[in-house]
Amino acid sequence: MAAPRSYDVALTARDVPVASAVELAHEAKQKLAGDLTADGLFNGEFRAVRSASGPAQFSGSGEAREVRLRSNNGKDSIVLNNVPLILVETRVAARAIVCGPRA
Repeated sequence: MAAPRSYDVALTARDVPVASAVELAHEAKQKLAGDLTADGLFNGEFRAVRSASGPAQFSGSGEAREVRLRSNNGKDSIVLNNVPLILVETRVAARAIVCGPRA
């Protein structure tokens, strides 16, 4: 049996179109509106680290800016401006948390 591998991977995203994330979400989620489109750009840094003797650990943060989502042939839209994101690790899985103003 092969020994567990260790790794330390970092990903830096600069000016990635939010539309790319929407396309990925369309592939992953069947119930997402088929005509959902997005404008805006994402910047962030994420890291995955695993030692040969331990579980993977994930960390990172970023921000999507000037975000606009549209659906229903452009009749419905929402403008989110800047959306901060933080990758929070739990024992079950790493989850992306959207942070925003509190009501």
